[in-house]
Amino acid sequence: MFNNSSKLLFLLLLFLNTSSLTASQINIQGMSGLVNIPDASVMDKGQAQIQLSNIFENKRSSYTSNHYERGVNENVLLGIFDNVELAWRNNGRKFSGGSDMSFNIKWQLPFFKEWFDIALGIQDLGGASNYYDAEYIVISKTIGFTKLSAGYSHSFSDSGPMNGSFYGMEILPLPWLAVNVEYDGADVNRSLNLSTPSSWMSDNKKLTFTVAQMDETVTAGDNLFYAISFSFPLGANRAKNDSSGINQIINSSINEFSFSTQSTHTLLLEDNQPEKSTIITKAWTDELYQRIKSYGFDNVNLGTNSQTLVLRFESTVFNANSLDALGVVLGAVSEYAPESFKKYSVTMQKNGINQVTLQGNISGYRHFIQTGVLNDMPEIITTPNEVNDETLWLKKDDGTLTPKLTLSPSLISTIGTEVGMLDYSLALNTQLEIPLSKGLSFYSSADILLSNSGDFENGIFKSQAKKSQLMDIYLSKTFSPATQSFDQLQLGIMRYNNDRYIFAQNEAQWSSLDGIHQLNATAGRYLGIDNSYNLPVLLGSYRYYWDEKDIRLKLSVGQFLGQDQGYKIEADYLFDDTVIKLNFRHTKLMNSNVNAVMVAGIGFSVPLTSRQEKTHLSHIQITGIPSWYYSVNSRVGDDHNGLAYNVADIPMIKNNINNQYLNIDRLFEAYISKHMNRLRDAYITYR
Repeated sequence: MFNNSSKLLFLLLLFLNTSSLTASQINIQGMSGLVNIPDASVMDKGQAQIQLSNIFENKRSSYTSNHYERGVNENVLLGIFDNVELAWRNNGRKFSGGSDMSFNIKWQLPFFKEWFDIALGIQDLGGASNYYDAEYIVISKTIGFTKLSAGYSHSFSDSGPMNGSFYGMEILPLPWLAVNVEYDGADVNRSLNLSTPSSWMSDNKKLTFTVAQMDETVTAGDNLFYAISFSFPLGANRAKNDSSGINQIINSSINEFSFSTQSTHTLLLEDNQPEKSTIITKAWTDELYQRIKSYGFDNVNLGTNSQTLVLRFESTVFNANSLDALGVVLGAVSEYAPESFKKYSVTMQKNGINQVTLQGNISGYRHFIQTGVLNDMPEIITTPNEVNDETLWLKKDDGTLTPKLTLSPSLISTIGTEVGMLDYSLALNTQLEIPLSKGLSFYSSADILLSNSGDFENGIFKSQAKKSQLMDIYLSKTFSPATQSFDQLQLGIMRYNNDRYIFAQNEAQWSSLDGIHQLNATAGRYLGIDNSYNLPVLLGSYRYYWDEKDIRLKLSVGQFLGQDQGYKIEADYLFDDTVIKLNFRHTKLMNSNVNAVMVAGIGFSVPLTSRQEKTHLSHIQITGIPSWYYSVNSRVGDDHNGLAYNVADIPMIKNNINNQYLNIDRLFEAYISKHMNRLRDAYITYR
C-alpha cells in the first residue's frame, strides 16, 4: 500500500499542471482507467475497444481477500456521444460455466477543464445481482508523460476493491508503452501495456497487450494475468474525403463534352414543343446512359425538361447504403452532362416506387465533387410524385425485375447466465425476394441450422433452438399515396417461437418534409396454425431524428406480438453504416397477474455485405444483409435476473417500410443533407 508521503506527493502533483488528458487503456472493469480503477478520461466519440483477459474477479460481497483468480473476462467499451462512455462486461471462471454480465457508465464533467478532468461513474448498473456494484468520482491530471488519478468509490461490499479512496498513476514514456500502478481501495495492482505504434494501423486502430500483477489472488504466487485489447473506430464504409485527381478528371470530361456538342450526331426535338427546343447530342446521351448502366443499375430512364436533365433508376448494387447509389449517379450526371443543361433531377426507385428525388444545379454539384465545398444544397424530396408529363424521355429501360437472395446469420443467444458465459443457436437465413409488379413483392425465407452450443442442443434452452425449416412465405404490397407517406400490406405465413401463423398486417407511415419527425401505425392479426392462438397487434410509434448528433429516438406504444402491452424506447447512434442501439422496454402481459417486465439492452447493427456488389447468378442477385442486428439485454428494476422472453416484439420488421424503401430509415432530407460527403466519396471511390 502507498505510504503517507507517497499520498502527499501524489496530491501535490495532481494540481501542479494543466496538461490535457488523453483517453486511457480499457481496464479490467471495462472502463477507461488503469488496472482496476477508473481515471477521468472517456472513450472518444465514435471509438470502441474490446478486451479479452484471463482474470476472474470474485464476488466482492463474498471475498474479503483473494479477490482474483484465473478465468475469463470480456469487455466492450463504447464512445457513442461526447463526454460519456458505456461499457459491457462478462466475467466468469470458464467459458462453459456461469458468469455475470454487467453494464457500466462514466460521464466526464465539462467543468474545471483548465485545471483537471473530473468524472462520475457507476459500475454494474441495473439488474438485481450486482456483484461488482460501485459508484465513484475520480479526478485526473496529466503532467508531462505521467497521468495521475485519485477518487472515492462506494460499494455495497464493505471490503474489497472500489470501496473507499483509490488512486494511481500511469506513466507513458513512449507512445506505445504504458506502466500503471494503483491502489484500488483494497489492493495494490500494477500493469504494463504494450501497444502497436500508430503507423502500423490506419484509422485510429490499435492492438494492446497487457500484463497485470494483482496482489490479492486465490493461489499464492499465481498473480500475473494477461489481456489483449483492440481499439477501432465505429462506422463501416466511412467516407475517406480523398479527392486526389478528381478535379482533373472532371475538367477533362467537361472539355470532351464541349467538343462533342458540335457533333453532327444530334437529336432535334419536335417543333411543336418550343419549350424543349434544345439540340441534344446523341453522343452524350448514349455515353451517360451507358455509364449509369455500367454500374449495374436497373430501369435507367434518361430525359430532358427544358434545361433540366432528368434521370430515374433503381439500384441493386449499393445495398449497404443507398446514398452510395445516389452519389455515383449524381457524380456521373455532373461529369457527363453538356454545358447546355443547367439543372438535374435524379430519382431513385425501388420496385417502381419513387424513393427520393434530388434536384439542383449541375455546376454547383460539379463544384462540390471537385472541391468538397457544397454551396448549393440540392432539394431533397422523399417519395416524390411521378415525374411530370413535360419530360421528354430519350432512353427508357423499364421492366427489369431482379430477384434477390439475401444471406444472413440467424442467431439466438444467452450471455452471462448461471449455466454459461455464452450459449447460442446459429442458423443461416436465406431470404428470396421476387419483385412481381410495382410495389408488389413475394418473400420467402428459411433457416438452415449450423451449430448449437450444449445448452441449446440438449440442455435448458433446447426448446428455443434454431431448426432447419421454412420461416415465412408472404406477399407484400407497398403504396406511396402522397409525398412523404407510405402504406404497406403483408399477407402470408410466418413463424413465431417456432410455431406457424397465418397473418395479415398493415403498416402506414408519414414523415415531415425534412424527415425529422416520423409517425407510424401498425395493425395486424396472427392466427395460429400449430396452436389455437389469436394474436392481435396494434402499435403506434413516433421517431425523432436529432440531426446535429446523428441520433434517432423512437417511442413505440401499444399491444405487441407477444400479447404484452406497454412501451418500447429506442435510441440509435449512427456512425456511417454502423449503428449502436440502446433500448428500454416496459410491458405487461394482457389478462395476467404477472408483474410488468422491464428490460434494458445495448446492441449494434452492421452491414454484412460489401459497399458495392455485383454478384448475379442466372439473373438472381446474391447478397448479404445490409443491416444485421445483435443485442444483449438484461432485466432491470426487479428482485431477480431471470431471462425475459418476447418482450415488446414488433412483427415483420425485417422487410418493413423503413428497411425496404427508406434505406433503413436514412432516406430523408435531414439525414442526406448531413451526409452529402458520403455521396461525393462514393463517386470518387467508384467512378
